[in-house]
This record gives sequence, structure tokens and C-alpha cells, in this order.
Amino acid sequence: MDLCAAPGGKATHLSALLPDESLLVANEVIRSRVYILSENLIKWGNPNTIVTHNDPEKIGKALHGFFDVIVADLPCSGEGMFRKDSAAIAEWSENGVRHCAERQRRIVADIWQALKPDGILIYSTCTYNREENEENLEWICRTLNAELFEAPCRLMPHNIKGEGFFIAGLQKRGKGGLLHSATDDKSRFRHCEPAKQSNDKQSIILPSGLLHSARNDDTMEFTYISKNNRWIAIPTIHYPAYIQVKNQLKIFSAGVTLGETKGKDRIPAHDLAMSNILSKTAFPQWEVDKETALAYLRKEVLHNIPPEFSKGYILITYKEHPLGFIKNIGTRANNLYPQEWRIRMKNL
Repeated sequence: MDLCAAPGGKATHLSALLPDESLLVANEVIRSRVYILSENLIKWGNPNTIVTHNDPEKIGKALHGFFDVIVADLPCSGEGMFRKDSAAIAEWSENGVRHCAERQRRIVADIWQALKPDGILIYSTCTYNREENEENLEWICRTLNAELFEAPCRLMPHNIKGEGFFIAGLQKRGKGGLLHSATDDKSRFRHCEPAKQSNDKQSIILPSGLLHSARNDDTMEFTYISKNNRWIAIPTIHYPAYIQVKNQLKIFSAGVTLGETKGKDRIPAHDLAMSNILSKTAFPQWEVDKETALAYLRKEVLHNIPPEFSKGYILITYKEHPLGFIKNIGTRANNLYPQEWRIRMKNL
């Protein structure tokens, strides 16, 4: 799990590093930031991801011992932002540091029960003071029965290309029980309730037009879900985990949305165009020049469709990289690029 995942830089990096059989759950507690997190993971194209929108306390209660690794890049006093953001300096105070340190402890205590025994917690901040870093590590080891797995590392801006941050690895000992009370609300550390039965259908027939859009081969098999006329592909290896997460938490997006049905029309989803599961033979592809690519990304109407393309859905590519779908209706094409993603700058 990437616990505080927006806008998605860590999540996409983790997605690239993890083996194909791994599942990444990227969580963001602030609703407005979940959209950009989901957008960036969609653009990354890996189907082995679930985006959730939950408080760490809820996750700790609901998914006891679920995760092998939790990355906690915690809200902090932001001392690592001083060099590039004068507002960060103006907002800093000693009381703010103490408040952040207390909040970091509360978040770690809330999420701790979701980590498996012997699991790894990667603790990081973009600040430098000991109170939010080394002292919190000592508190976690003392209170939550953890030990350092990877020595703390403070990366300072005069030594690295970047603004600097703090990072350390902790391992949950054995059963990982609390040695001391980390919170007065002990109920938050109870075991999760048994998973409820799901109404999702594990075996469905995809509608014509989406049937061959996702590749099923020796390296990847999918379970398909239909909801509100939308069709989603979940890697079969992760389907049980998806159901467990779905039954306990608020899922914002998961797997790859293949498309939706409207009457007799089968509309491919933009998620599918971005995904690495898209079958290369599912749709005709139109390789465009830079000017046309930018027009598409601005969500402009495209004209002059090459005559060799029949009416229907076409995948737009630029330098063999997929950009998204259009629907060719003859004299012009409907641009299916997501409205909220469109480029607003005119001069690029």
C-alpha cells in the first residue's frame, strides 16, 4: 500500500518496481486529490492497482494483516520545501512541528494493524527535524513492537538533486502487538470482520466490441466485472484481494475499465487506451503528427480522417504511443479524450 499516495509519483514508481504478480493499493484521504492520483495511475497503464479513498484508521480496522509493505510518506512540517516555496517558511512554527509529529504517530498507529507480521513499513517525510523523524521512529519501535529494517537516511538538498527528505524502513516484529497503548480508542486495533459476500459476477460474457479488447495470454488472465453498463477487467490473481478491499473500503478505481454500453454501442474507455493490457489488434490505429496529437489532447474535433479507416472507433497514436480513442463518423471524428484531462495551453 501507498498510504498517502497523491498525486501519484510514488505510486507509479512502485508500480514500475513491483513484479507483475504484486498488487498495489494506492490510497488518498483527501477527496479532491484522489482524481489526480487515479489519473496518473491510469496513464501508467498497470492493471495491478486499486485506488482507494479512506482514512488510515478505517484501513487499519478493516484489513488486519493484509499488506506485505506499507509506504507512509506522511504529512509533515515541510522543511524540505523551504528552498523553493517561501510560503512553507511562513507557515512553519515549533508548534506546527509538534502537531505534525503527533499526527504522524497517530497515522502510523492507525495503519499498523493492516501490516502483516514481519511486514515492512517505509516511513518518510519531506522535513528534517528529529521530532518528526528519528524520535518518531523510536516511538514506533518502542510502542508498536517494530525494529529498524533499513537505517534512517536524511537526504539534504545540498547533496542531492532535489529538495531533500527523510526515509527509513521498519519491520513489524512477530505478531506485532502493542507493547503500550498507542491510543485511548483500543477498538481501532480489533481484528476485522469476516468479508461480506460480493454481488460481483466473476464469470460474465463481454459484449461484442469489447470481447477482444484485453489480451488474455500465458502471463495475464482477467476476471470481468459489469457494473452500471461499465465493464472492468481485474487480474484474476488479484480478484480475491479486490473483493476483500471492495467489501471493506471505498474504492475509487480498480483494474482497467474496458468500456461501457449505450444501447447497441460499445464505447471503449480511455483507461483501456492507456493500459498495457490493450490488445494490439482490437482497434485500428491512426499514427498522427505532432500538430494533430496536440489537437487531440486539447480535445478538438479532428478532421481529415484518412480514407482507409472505416467508421467506428480508432486508437490515436503518436510515435507509436497510444493517446486515446476517437469515433470516426465519416466527415469528422468525435474526440473521446477525457474533458478534465485536456491541454488548455495553446502554444506548445
